[in-house]
Amino acid sequence: MSATAPLRPELSGDLWRYAQGIAGARGFQFSNECAVDMRTFIDLGVATLVRDDALLDTTKVSGAKDGISKLVGKMIELAVEEQVSQTSYATESTSARILHEHMLFNARGWFCPCYPFC
Repeated sequence: MSATAPLRPELSGDLWRYAQGIAGARGFQFSNECAVDMRTFIDLGVATLVRDDALLDTTKVSGAKDGISKLVGKMIELAVEEQVSQTSYATESTSARILHEHMLFNARGWFCPCYPFC
């Protein structure tokens, strides 16, 4: 086992909070189901970094952070496209804007392949 393995939960948590921050800054939040799926997706990416002994490689860790930013951005884009036809959506409070698991699934199709996640 790598000496860097104990950093795995910390990096997973950091990337999850980063994803939440990106969504929150745009007025979105993750549904409970999507949050579970997103955290699992992040955990698998961090596990790949651990497996590749790359947790101390700042370029790869920064790349993972950039990847999360792009993925969440695409999820938000898909959410807006999906909801734009509903006239009430534009006037709802931002707390009502939810990212669902199907948005993660669809965004992953656009996003992958992207090391270390897929």
